Amino acid sequence: MPRDRRQKSESGFYHVVLKGDGNMDLFDNDKDRGKFLHILDDVIRLFKVEIIAWCLMSNHIHLLLDDPDDELSDCIHRIATSYAVYYNDTIHRKGSVFQDRFFSAPVESDEQLVTCTFYIHDNPLNGMGIHPARYQWCSYHEYISVPERTRTDLILDMLGGIDQFIAASEDRRRKTYYMVEGKTIPDDDIANAARAVLGNIEPASVGKLAKDVRAPLIKKLRDIGLSVRQIERITGAGKKMIVRDCST
Repeated sequence: MPRDRRQKSESGFYHVVLKGDGNMDLFDNDKDRGKFLHILDDVIRLFKVEIIAWCLMSNHIHLLLDDPDDELSDCIHRIATSYAVYYNDTIHRKGSVFQDRFFSAPVESDEQLVTCTFYIHDNPLNGMGIHPARYQWCSYHEYISVPERTRTDLILDMLGGIDQFIAASEDRRRKTYYMVEGKTIPDDDIANAARAVLGNIEPASVGKLAKDVRAPLIKKLRDIGLSVRQIERITGAGKKMIVRDCST
């Protein structure tokens, strides 16, 4: 079956995710992480691509990139190939290191650009319970101190400076960015997806609302791709209630 073509960004901004093949770990130690960043720095210089945010997790990597000249595929391919050669040579293995195809999603609005940056920085918090300020393998520290490889001025100017960036990063109401993989939303992104749809309504309160208020909200959650089970988990509504609301 042919692959869907990548969706082109009108703004030039993309959220990119590189995942380990078969969910394998990409980094065995900090030396590996440092090597990836060294490769990232070297390759980025060869293209007219700028880094807006980044985060290295154990089995995946997040990048928010500005790609005004449509060089994304060549840039990411070179980064992934270079690191795969290093990683395989280091541990004397053969085979794929990354999944065949990297994830990319256009980031079109200023608000989406800001919330995607927060989303990327929150990965260590959501995955390991480590606040991004204490996690050296993401660009959060560049935003609050000295930029190394990341263009921080774009987001900081939008928010009004470092203090405003820190405050906005802690505001859960701003956490509305979520990934869509195919037609599904990963479990880790349920809360962000719900906030994007429900606004100021707390997801946990939806199941207690009157039907005329609740049903349209449940439908919206289904329309963005949340499964019935995911909606059960986030709203407290039962399966029968959710199915009934979606059919009315």
